[in-house]
Amino acid sequence: MRKNKLHILLISCFFMSKVVFAQAVIENPEKPLSKDAGRIVELQKVMQIDEEADKFFFKYPRSLKVAPDGTLFVLDQVQLLRFDRDGRFLGNYFKKGQGPGELQEVSNYFVQDNKIVVHDQRLSKIVHFDFEGNLVKEFKLHDFPPLSSLHLVHDNTYYLISHSFPSTEGKWSAVDVPNDLYSVREDGKDIKQMATFPVLCYAISSGGSAGMINVAELITVPYKKKYLFISHTEDYLVKLYNTELNRVVKSFKRKYKRVKVPEGKTMGGRIMIGDKTYTSPKKYINDINRFLIFDDLLWVTTSTVDKQKGVLIDVFDVEGRYLDNFYLKFPYELDLISILYRPMELAGAYLYVAERNEDDTLSIKKYSVQPQRGAHLGLPRF
Repeated sequence: MRKNKLHILLISCFFMSKVVFAQAVIENPEKPLSKDAGRIVELQKVMQIDEEADKFFFKYPRSLKVAPDGTLFVLDQVQLLRFDRDGRFLGNYFKKGQGPGELQEVSNYFVQDNKIVVHDQRLSKIVHFDFEGNLVKEFKLHDFPPLSSLHLVHDNTYYLISHSFPSTEGKWSAVDVPNDLYSVREDGKDIKQMATFPVLCYAISSGGSAGMINVAELITVPYKKKYLFISHTEDYLVKLYNTELNRVVKSFKRKYKRVKVPEGKTMGGRIMIGDKTYTSPKKYINDINRFLIFDDLLWVTTSTVDKQKGVLIDVFDVEGRYLDNFYLKFPYELDLISILYRPMELAGAYLYVAERNEDDTLSIKKYSVQPQRGAHLGLPRF
């Protein structure tokens, strides 16, 4: 009898532990709480940065970041550019080489207080610059996995996500590729694997050649220093990861009508292996395109694009409640595919966007977010 009681107790403890530690997904309805949802928020251009041939160029501008003093940083090919709040060029902090303060391939960087923290993927090191571009310090990431990128810097700890190339035994196959989150302390040696976020891809490895096309995308944005909002699936699912607790503390979604890939279009491009061409058989565009932070709120850029209204932005609070949505209207007609790959950064009431001009040159444009009908930038109205 005593043995049976012990058995029952162990089973009870098992199920109680499942209840305590299981992360329930918050299910939001299709419509948000705000009574003014679905309104149009217009963008008004206030500044444009065009390339200057004798100083800098725009080829693949990405990773736009705004410093606390209002200056703008732009990562481009062998360039880490800085501009003042009026768009005047201040310098290129990318010094190509392998010595102290020199870079080869930047995966990502962060602007913190009065310094820039840069991760060089090829040289496997972290470099700190001041706002004048001077080297402050750097350290190597010892024995760190390849194919990595920096996603968060907090409390002298660096959080990087790395993935490896899957083996498919010569077949073009759908495979979940583990994206492993690591923490690294400033000595570059104290490396800990924290969590894994699988990303669905199509891949092939055959005869020494390999190629991969993402079906889902890994999307992250830092929040309140110690958090990461993360999306790593095709469908609508957001996770909030706490680096101090080393776990996902919130998971939430909403009912969402998926958007089909336009007829005649393919997502993710194509790859050539030998004499064969491979493309992704993807039928739907990923529900979530990017994350932006406005005050304490998360803006989710969705795959819903209306040529007249703009792109649909969903607004959530940190508890995962679907508070609001609105259409962000650009001063031109949007193309569904191109808007998905356009680098953007939100800083206060200003949106910075890398855009292609009619003459095929590239510019960085700064827009003022002008709400209509008394709307207030995604804050809920009940």
